[in-house]
Amino acid sequence: MFNYYKSVKKSSTVIGTVEVNSFLYTIKNGDKHLEQIKEARTAYIIDKDEYNFIKTNSLPCYTLNFRFNKTRKNTNIIESTGFIYLDIDGQTNINLSNPLIYASWLSLSGNGRGVLVKVENVNSFNFKSQYNKIANALGIDADAGARKPTQTNVLSYDPNLYINYDSEKWKVEFKESFKSEKAQHSDNIIDKDIIGTV
Repeated sequence: MFNYYKSVKKSSTVIGTVEVNSFLYTIKNGDKHLEQIKEARTAYIIDKDEYNFIKTNSLPCYTLNFRFNKTRKNTNIIESTGFIYLDIDGQTNINLSNPLIYASWLSLSGNGRGVLVKVENVNSFNFKSQYNKIANALGIDADAGARKPTQTNVLSYDPNLYINYDSEKWKVEFKESFKSEKAQHSDNIIDKDIIGTV
């Protein structure tokens, strides 16, 4: 389950939680915020200040990496959501046949993508290194600024949302210490894109 918040800037207080399928359903089908999302996408091209205002003040946001106790900060982490969220700026065409990709959608601007990967044993100590390793495994240039446990994802809209319910899980194995890990995943390759409806 993912925590959600009023907006990026208005409050870091957790309003509630939402199941991953409900989150993805909203991205695919839209909700009461759809018109604001469309306004933001238009503003991104003609008025970046207006776009940034809508993005940070008018739309709800979600934490897709970890769940938090009351407020969104590292010391309040409860547990991993079982996913890691990677943010891609300035690129919308990625290889969706990679078996690690659970879901992917157009970002709010329409000029980037969000990617969800199922994970196991990812925590606040190894998060940054795993973010980088997963990005490398996907062959994407993920936004380094989004490489933090508290990263938010602003609600977007993408009727062509991609989802693969059979995606592989990225597993982190701990060896000598809590902070020492080796990332690995299955080498089974899926030959075809699996597009599901949410």
